[in-house]
Amino acid sequence: MKFINADLLRFLTVGVGSNLLNFATYLLLYSIGAPLFVASAAGYAVGLLLSYHFGRIWVFGRKFEMEKSNLVRFLAVYAMGGIGMSLIIELMVKYFEWNHALSWVVGAGFAVINNYVGLKKLVFNKGLKE
Repeated sequence: MKFINADLLRFLTVGVGSNLLNFATYLLLYSIGAPLFVASAAGYAVGLLLSYHFGRIWVFGRKFEMEKSNLVRFLAVYAMGGIGMSLIIELMVKYFEWNHALSWVVGAGFAVINNYVGLKKLVFNKGLKE
């Protein structure tokens, strides 16, 4: 068994691009005075748009049609990841006094795991081989 399969590799590729856009948005908003939670949530939303598009057409090896139920499940998975990520950042900065950029990386780690498992099991699972 390979350690990393094709769908995970595609997910990580899209994730890197989405997170770069997410992080750039986060830094920009934070640098102009937006609260940490707002900057984090806004960056996450921007990355979300890129993730949905490429998740639907490429990540799991086949194109998935845009369906309302898929979109709702996608948004639920990413909402859970985004809220968790934002709360982790907020807690690490305010209560543990970690640097905001390092806190973002830890929060993003949570979101990556949440989002991959959620997309694979709940959103883009029709016709996928286990």
